[in-house]
Amino acid sequence: MSTTEHWGRSPKFWLRADGIAALTRGWTPGELLEVGAGTGEMAGEFLRRGFRSSLYDLGEPTRAALRRRFAENPAVRIVDTIDSLPDAGVDYLVAFEVIEHIDDDAAALGAWTAKLRPGGRLLVSVPAHQRKFSATDHRVGHVRRYERDQLRALITAAGYEEVRIACYGFPLGNLGRVVGNALERRIKAPAEGDAVARSIESGTQQSGAVVAVSRVLKPWMLWPFFLLQRMTFGLDIGDGYIASARRSG
Repeated sequence: MSTTEHWGRSPKFWLRADGIAALTRGWTPGELLEVGAGTGEMAGEFLRRGFRSSLYDLGEPTRAALRRRFAENPAVRIVDTIDSLPDAGVDYLVAFEVIEHIDDDAAALGAWTAKLRPGGRLLVSVPAHQRKFSATDHRVGHVRRYERDQLRALITAAGYEEVRIACYGFPLGNLGRVVGNALERRIKAPAEGDAVARSIESGTQQSGAVVAVSRVLKPWMLWPFFLLQRMTFGLDIGDGYIASARRSG
């Protein structure tokens, strides 16, 4: 099976998607660039709203899977490098759960921003609160989790204004992180040399749990949690941030 076939729409995905919908309400469909498009789940949400999308992901197998998924959609193009796109050529730049994986996040955001027209909109999501950094973060390749002021400073320094940051996921996302960390700890420390096997086993357990939940989960089941997280966007009690901003100029 492909990565897409294994992927499940977890509660965290739906919480993030609801937060994104709230922050982008009123956006007029236009040209969108998504960096780190993954399996194309969020791209699909924007396409349903009438956006045209250029999608990039670092992995060649992932780009191949995106090409298969959107082969019949004329509103989508998959690019092998961001440099292949013209500067100031898109109206929207989005990256979900990407910049926390990058050592030099400022350089990366600056390079992507060159593709966004002045006045265009940025939307990013990241994990929140460095104090929550755990073995799970390390296993999935996170370099950091962000604080609100740190994220605001990063975006402002890249040439943006009108920065709005929502802390999302409370309380269901917080519970998911606790459960995930418990699964990580459940596998006892291995003998020296077995760290890779432990990481694979832990990841397989968590991925299997997500797929199992996604088979029965429907978005309408989460509406109470959607409403609650929207009420607490301004508080730092969730597990992730979604930030929007407008490129200066």
